[in-house]
Formats: sequence, C-alpha cells, structure tokens
Amino acid sequence: MNSSDTHPLKCCLAFLVLAGVSAIQWLYLIGFFTRSSIRSSPRVYYNKTNSVDNTQYRAGVQISEQELLRRVNKLSFKVKPPSKLQLDDPYFSPSPLKLEGYNNSVLKQPKFVCGSSHSVHMILPSSPNDTETRNAIRETWGSVAQSLTWPGKALSMSIRLTFVLGVTGKERDLTEKFDRRTKAFSLKKGSAKDKETRRKYDAQTNDILQFDMIDSYQNLTRKILLAMEWVLSSCEDVQYIMKVDQDIFANLPLLLSFLKHHGKKNSIYGHIYDGGYVRREGRWATSKLAYPLDKYPVYAAGTAYVLSRSAAETVLNLCPYFPYVPIEDAFITGILASVGSVDRIHVAGFTHSEDPKPLPCVFVNDKNYFGNRMTEFDLRRIWRRHIDRGRDDNC
Repeated sequence: MNSSDTHPLKCCLAFLVLAGVSAIQWLYLIGFFTRSSIRSSPRVYYNKTNSVDNTQYRAGVQISEQELLRRVNKLSFKVKPPSKLQLDDPYFSPSPLKLEGYNNSVLKQPKFVCGSSHSVHMILPSSPNDTETRNAIRETWGSVAQSLTWPGKALSMSIRLTFVLGVTGKERDLTEKFDRRTKAFSLKKGSAKDKETRRKYDAQTNDILQFDMIDSYQNLTRKILLAMEWVLSSCEDVQYIMKVDQDIFANLPLLLSFLKHHGKKNSIYGHIYDGGYVRREGRWATSKLAYPLDKYPVYAAGTAYVLSRSAAETVLNLCPYFPYVPIEDAFITGILASVGSVDRIHVAGFTHSEDPKPLPCVFVNDKNYFGNRMTEFDLRRIWRRHIDRGRDDNC
C-alpha cells in the first residue's frame, strides 16, 4: 500500500478523533448543567434497602403516628410460652416464708418525677462514675424525657427516664456530706449564689435514683427490682416500665407507637430467649442453692425489655419468696414471670448482647427498636443523623 492510499485513511481517523472529543465536551457540559439543576433543587433521601416503602426525609417533614404504626406492623411479634414440664419442678413453687428482703433505703431520688402524668418510665442501671455516659444519653435519645419531642417523628405516649445507682465507699461518704450541706442550706435563706448552685445541682441530678447498696453486677437484680418498686409507688399513671442498658440506642417513637397500639397487660416485651443453660462459674454464675435446675425458662434479653404495670406488680410480689438470683434478666423476666404466668412477647427489632452494632440508617428508617454496643460517640452520631434526617448517610 503506497502513501496515496493511506492519506484518506488518516483523514478519516483524524475526523473521528475530533468528533469524539467534541462529543465528550458536549456530554460534560450537559452533565454540568444537570448537576447544577439537581443541586439547586431539594434533595430527597430514600432507604437504600427499600426505597419504595419509606417516607421521604425532607427538612421540616415529620413522620406521623400513622406512618410509624405502619412501620411497627412490619416488625413481627409473638408469645413465647415457657415449658410446662420445666415449671412442674418444685423450685417454681414460692416459699411460704420470705427468703429475701428488698428494703434498701433511698439516698437520692428525682424531684417531681411524676408531677405530670406519663405512660412509660425508663430505668437505666448506671454506676456513680458513669457521668459521661449519662450525659451522652441525656443529650441524645434520652433527651425526649425532658423535651417530649423527637427530631422528625411524632411521639404517641409520654415518657420519663431515671438512672439507677448504688454506691461505692467513697460515694457513700460524699452523699452523707452533701446531705449535711443541704440541711444547712435549708436552715438559712442562703445567698443567690448558693441558690443557683443548688438549682443547677437539682437540674443535673433530677434523673438520679440512688439506693444504699454496693454498686456491683451481683447487685444488679436488686437494683432493678428496687427501681421498679419505686416507679410503681411514685407514679400511679405509669403503664409500662422499660429497662435499658447504657450502651443502647432506643428508637423511642417506634417503641411508643408499638406499646400504644399493641401493648397489653400482664406482658413482657423484648428479645425472648428460649431458655438458656445456667452457668456455674464466672461473672454470670448462679449457685445451685439459688437455682438448682440446669436451664432457665424463657426470658427477655437484659439489654432492653419492657414490662406492663401488672407484670411488674406480679414480679415484685413474688421476688421475696425465691432465693436471690444475680442474673437479673433470667430471674425477673424468666423465673418470676413464669411463676406469675406473665406473657413473654418476642418482638423483632429488640436487641440482645450478641447483636452486631447497627448503622444509623437502621434507626432513621425505623428498622429496629433498639441497638446495642453503643459508645458515647455512637449515640451522638446516630442522634445527629436523626436531626439531619439521615442525609450524611444517604438513608
């Protein structure tokens, strides 16, 4: 092939290259203007897993009670009865005499906690040194107890929160000193500075319930039972008591909608285990003297569960007539609830200790009631996503 034959071919190739460059430039310009128009219009966010079924998150749009109920109804729930054969064991017959006393005195309690009636009361076991964790909860999902609002979602029931503490040796000394200071304040009018100091202290600790007992894991059962008794005796309008660990994020609008529309008397709601083998060694050990059987009856995971008022009353009436079991969830929601014929309701979306940490969009899009393994950073991050309607994660 000579040079005269290749000349037309080179011209064709050059033309194609120039045409391709021009086409790319036009496509770029079109894309630029398209992106500009998208940026100038409000963005709409969908749940990646189910974009059709979820309400669009826009600034200023609130998820209604009706929409929350629709989301609640997507999460299944069912009764899990205990084994009748297991309950035939003589252990499950209450002693005729009291075996355990739950009469620890109250060292500190919230003021005016039931000044206005509320339907749900949350109790969170805490330790005296967990100040930063309590603050993170107060600033995030726990803030609803004071503000009675939730970013972008309706609340169908009123709710309050109380942290439940025991004491250490040093904490007991500090409590006694503070009590003496308070008495001194009450005997004189006090300066404006003194009154402001007391006001700030009261505001800071108006969600603290502290009992005169050593704060330890072995006393967790006692702590929760004492707190339940205090709630029932202090707040006659409370319909439900919710126990939540501190490493939990609670999706309260979804939970309150569930309780309002599906909650019943004589029931405990949570992630219900089909019983479990009793450990005899380690932190979660129970002695054979306290519980001689090899397996617990069905019980709710202690990370988060809800008791109706009647269920809590049943448990409290029975607890003195059984040996003390330090495994709080198995004892309260398993042993005592089984003896008292309380229904255990397994609810999809409740968490348990083996659950992985969920992503923020799980809560923004109402796929779970609770999530565990949360750090203080996680709590604030998820709360920020609620305020931003999930935008940063494109929920």
